[in-house]
Amino acid sequence: MPHPSPTRARATEAAGEYLLASAIVRQAFVDLRASSDEVRAEARRFWRTPQAVGFWADALDVDPDRLRRAALSRLAAHGRTES
Repeated sequence: MPHPSPTRARATEAAGEYLLASAIVRQAFVDLRASSDEVRAEARRFWRTPQAVGFWADALDVDPDRLRRAALSRLAAHGRTES
């Protein structure tokens, strides 16, 4: 069986990294609505930490402020405050 080219292997690895980063960010959104107070608090801490949001936003090549605004919007839509 032929080995994939280095370029193809790197593209596959990058796709996997992108999928992982998107799953983490998606879960951080879901956690904002969790039934557990602890999980919701941890999600709010995540969204309030610019370095964390920035890291994952860079991995996804999206604007971290846009992600943060979306999270705050989700909080507001569910009648929860940011704190």
